[in-house]
Amino acid sequence: CSEPSDFRITNSFFIIKAAFVRCKPIRFFDNMPSWCYHDFEGFTVKERRDPAMSEQLTLYKLMILYMLEKVDFSLTYTHISDFILGRGYTDYFNFQTAISELVEASLIHQETIRSTTYYMITPEGEETLGYFREKINLPIREDIDAWMKANRMSMINDVSVTADYYNHTLGGYQVQCRIQEKKTDLCDLKLNVTDEFMAQAIVKQWKAKSQEIYDYLIRELMQ
Repeated sequence: CSEPSDFRITNSFFIIKAAFVRCKPIRFFDNMPSWCYHDFEGFTVKERRDPAMSEQLTLYKLMILYMLEKVDFSLTYTHISDFILGRGYTDYFNFQTAISELVEASLIHQETIRSTTYYMITPEGEETLGYFREKINLPIREDIDAWMKANRMSMINDVSVTADYYNHTLGGYQVQCRIQEKKTDLCDLKLNVTDEFMAQAIVKQWKAKSQEIYDYLIRELMQ
């Protein structure tokens, strides 16, 4: 970028990249104020977006980054949307646009297990937030902090106990059941089963019975 910091936040959408990405300044035309031309890595993109709405969209993206930076575990799509949509900050369309563009810009990482999508902030996202944190005004940051504190334990429970299953290379299915704490596996149990119905049943029961099974294994193995 042209600025010494090698970072730029645009009025049209949030694209911030580190110095190793070569980009050119954004160009606005006075006679076409609603159009923005981006020259990014050799591609010219023409986009029409209301400048006021663009500033709001940037704020929503910074809020998502701020939420993800506050925790040392993944947040689900539902966690993030419960706050931003539940608090009335924006509507579903703008929220979906914000989170999708963050993923496209590699500022957050997305992983989907079964029907649940998980998000984590990337190093690029952390660096970006460090530059633009103050664009989130203090009342909003305090609102996020209070909500995150009130819901921390339920969010941990949602993401620390997971289960999924896959086709096994030798036939049948392999079920992976995990309990995590601060990104560290407390239990990583893999079971081979013969049919998909059994795999689905184990995945469904794991969250409810994981603590009981974990305690049983520790108790029996310590005897």
